[in-house]
Amino acid sequence: MVRIAARRKAEQRGQAVVLVILSLTIFLFGAMGLGVDGAQLYAQRQMAQAAADAAAQAGIVTIFNGSTAIGTTAFYCASGSTTSPCTYASKNGYTAGTCTSSADAVPGADCIKVDPNPGVAVSNLDPGTPNELQVTITRAVPMTLMKMIGFTNLNVTARATAAILDVMSPVPIIVTHPWAADSFDLNGTGNGGLKCDGTTNSAKITICGGPQRSIQVNSSDPGAVDWNGNPRVDLSQAGPNATGADFGVFGGPVRATGSVILSPVGTTENYLQPADPITDPLVNITPPSQPANAPSPSPLINGVNGCPSAPPKACVLYSPGTYTSSINVTNNVAVFKPGIYYMLGNNTNFTTGANGYMQMATGFTDAATGWTGNMMVYLTGPNHSGGPCTPPVTPAHDTGKIDVGANGSVNLTGSPTGSAYKGILFFVDRAAMTKTHTLNGGGGLTLIGTIYMAETIAMMGRTSTTTCGQFQTLSMQGNPGSTTNITGEIITSKITLGGTPGIRMNLSPLALITVRQIALVNGE
Repeated sequence: MVRIAARRKAEQRGQAVVLVILSLTIFLFGAMGLGVDGAQLYAQRQMAQAAADAAAQAGIVTIFNGSTAIGTTAFYCASGSTTSPCTYASKNGYTAGTCTSSADAVPGADCIKVDPNPGVAVSNLDPGTPNELQVTITRAVPMTLMKMIGFTNLNVTARATAAILDVMSPVPIIVTHPWAADSFDLNGTGNGGLKCDGTTNSAKITICGGPQRSIQVNSSDPGAVDWNGNPRVDLSQAGPNATGADFGVFGGPVRATGSVILSPVGTTENYLQPADPITDPLVNITPPSQPANAPSPSPLINGVNGCPSAPPKACVLYSPGTYTSSINVTNNVAVFKPGIYYMLGNNTNFTTGANGYMQMATGFTDAATGWTGNMMVYLTGPNHSGGPCTPPVTPAHDTGKIDVGANGSVNLTGSPTGSAYKGILFFVDRAAMTKTHTLNGGGGLTLIGTIYMAETIAMMGRTSTTTCGQFQTLSMQGNPGSTTNITGEIITSKITLGGTPGIRMNLSPLALITVRQIALVNGE
């Protein structure tokens, strides 16, 4: 009996050893599976998050500029979908399957959910609808070693939310065209420019002060910014602290290449690409109503109401009101009373010719606006048959153009910043036919106020059902020995900077206004 009991104990000890070895083997396989498959799951999670971030931002951009109708109801991307967030998920390697919930994900067929109204709590949301977009990507990741313990697939999920925000910000130079190539076009050389302290430099354009982002180009085209010749952009004394600022481009090029230098390079000076677009901050400003016809210009005595005591040419006094023919200042000094100059007509231009000088009058108060030393030029015109799009969407207005500078000096001050027109000096109808407006510093150009020549997105944009192409171009030119000083902002569809000397802009960091911006606000 003693020998039988001993044998049983020995057998039991042997079974225990086998069970221990089996348990250790399972544990080791599980640990190895967690190590190998866990690393794969982590990598897949990072990839899914990057794809969700890209898809959410791409989707909110299309809502922002109105180029794609995403709607207001959540949906799952279908195979071959051309909706922007679905397309960007696909570009990042995620293939949409047939999903009604994230549980439907299987290897090779991912679930991509797009929710235009996720209800994520975010400060400063724009009041438009939708103002948020959330993308959730779920992928079933096949396991390797963990299959041995019963896990065939494990789901990886990533979520990102992008939003349209309203922020109070100084207005930078904004080039608003959403898709055009060369929307910011620099050409020529930069010799003869001016630094912020008045000394010369070799920059085509010099920005002094203003917000951290001095220039923003909204176009999605890879060639949104075009550099020709040897132009330089000097942002070294831009920004709130005058220590450097940013040049933002949504499309491209990816970097400021070739002969273009953001010079001199500073620690706070950056070329940002892609930089989220900034929409037109003045889009809600109501154009002025048409006033009564302006009286005819009249001679002004030297030394009176702003006419110099020894003017280079005879002074002529202009009054605000509606003009149905051009203001063309040639061989005289135009002195402008305060108020709104309403230029009505397809050839009603605001221009200077040879020996044309422009400046503000003194000693007057405009009865309609209450302004004492400010003016605004508004260009509008009759409807142009056919509209800008095929099929027509909105009638285009056939306006005149602005062409000032030449070889006479120009010194003008725009509307007060606290008025309904937020400091605008030149205001072109947002539905105007395509025009090119010129500011030429040939004789010295000093402007205080915003140059506002931005079309609506509908007029500039294009969709699958319309072909549009209405936009305004601001051409800023110069000649040897000339200066162009602008204290204010530029908001235009497209801009061309040419000629030999530089252009100096003084931007105020205090000119705050509500700006719509897009941002990635949540990623999980």
